[in-house]
Amino acid sequence: MAIAHYLSGDYEVAVSVFRERLLLAKDKDIGSAWLVSTLDHLGKITEAQKVWADFRLINLEFPFGARLLHLAFTDPSFAEKVMAGLAKAGLTI
Repeated sequence: MAIAHYLSGDYEVAVSVFRERLLLAKDKDIGSAWLVSTLDHLGKITEAQKVWADFRLINLEFPFGARLLHLAFTDPSFAEKVMAGLAKAGLTI
């Protein structure tokens, strides 16, 4: 659900749903990366960097770029949008 909001540009709702997912999910990897990209698109760079730094304390080697390539996007620009969101905060993936 959060990804649908993200891809449609409804970032505020996407942030809320990604945060809820992180509270409930055991696997925080992909959800953290999506949350960071969403926050970046909202211009909340400092908050995104903090989320990423906290996540990297847990999993330094998370290959988000590789995971993203395995998702079946109907439009290739969706993957580029996610990666651009991460890059806005100068995050390495």
